[in-house]
Amino acid sequence: MLSNKPRVSRRAPTKLRQVGRAPANPPTFDASIAFSHRFRFESSAALARVPVTDKDLLDLLVMATSATLAYELCSAVRLRSVKIWGPMASSLTPVTAAIEYNSINSVGAPSDVRSNTSMGAMKAAALSYSPPAQSLASFWQNGRDTASPVTLFYLTGPANAVVDIGLDLRIQNGQEQTSAGGAVAGATTGAVYCRALDSNGSSLLVPVSYPTI
Repeated sequence: MLSNKPRVSRRAPTKLRQVGRAPANPPTFDASIAFSHRFRFESSAALARVPVTDKDLLDLLVMATSATLAYELCSAVRLRSVKIWGPMASSLTPVTAAIEYNSINSVGAPSDVRSNTSMGAMKAAALSYSPPAQSLASFWQNGRDTASPVTLFYLTGPANAVVDIGLDLRIQNGQEQTSAGGAVAGATTGAVYCRALDSNGSSLLVPVSYPTI
C-alpha cells in the first residue's frame, strides 16, 4: 500500500563555506627548521674500514667565518640510509664493498656488517643498507660532546667508490655555535660548504658537486 506521507530527507544540512576567515587562534606549528637530503661522495683512495662519526655528520654543512674557521649549520642529524658502489678493477679482479654499523654499548643492536662483491666487467660491488633498528646510527645525533666523537659506521670499498647517504637535518635555532673539527683552509667568509664525509679522519670521501673545504 502506497503511503501519502511526504518523504523526509535525513541528509545533514549543508554548511556554508566561510571564505577569508582564519581560525580564532593561530594553529601550533614546529618552529624548528628540518629537512631531508641525499648527499653524494667519491673516494679518492681505497676505503679500508674507514670510520664515520657523529661529528663527521654534524660537520657536513658549515659556514665559514674566516679563512680557517667554520661553524656547523645543523644542530642535529639522523642517518636514514647508506649506499655504496664499488667500480670493478681493470684486471677484473673482484672488489668488495661493505657497510658496518658500530655498537659501543651493552644494550641496543649489535654491530652488523654487510658486503657485496663485483663480478666480471659488468657488475659493480653495490650495496644499500639502512641503520638497523635500535642501532647507534639510527638515533638523532646532537653532537654536544664534541671532544668525544662516536663512530656510527665503517665503510670499505675500492678507490673511486661512490657513496650516497640520506640524512634528516635540523638547522641551528639559537643553540650554542659549534666549530667544525679538522683543518679548515682557504675558506671564504660567509660561504657555505659541504665537508668530506670523514672530514675528522682521513678525508678520503670527497663531496660530489658541492663546494668544499
